Amino acid sequence: MGRPATPMYPASEVSDGALSLDDAAAFLGVSKRTVEELIHRGELLAVFEGRKPRVLKRHLEDRLAMQLAQARAKQGC
Repeated sequence: MGRPATPMYPASEVSDGALSLDDAAAFLGVSKRTVEELIHRGELLAVFEGRKPRVLKRHLEDRLAMQLAQARAKQGC
């Protein structure tokens, strides 16, 4: 199936705010495999530095904020 389409970002944003899949997994508190699945499903964006996938930290922060908002909405906060 191939890797997902790679969006274009300024090089400074990628080098300054990009995490390896292992680091992204630690940031989210999930396994590396879960991060790979999120990328494959298009729920998390990956950029590539050469052949190495990276996840932009701001995308991880956005995902956590969305999950927190959904959890609060479920609880009626």
